[in-house]
Amino acid sequence: MGIMDRKQKEALVLALAEKGKTYREITKEAGVSPNTIKAVLNRAGLDETASISSRAFELYVQQLSH
Repeated sequence: MGIMDRKQKEALVLALAEKGKTYREITKEAGVSPNTIKAVLNRAGLDETASISSRAFELYVQQLSH
């Protein structure tokens, strides 16, 4: 998979989180640190209590419209 820019990595982290992947799985698949994952999810307005799928979908739709 070639080199991804920060936005692409963030989108991947969100997509993997939406699928219910653990931090460890996301770290391996997206090539980012757990701290990065936490930062991405926090920046996206997600925490353990938020609905990841609805927020990730919103971000996905926003990306499509740019």
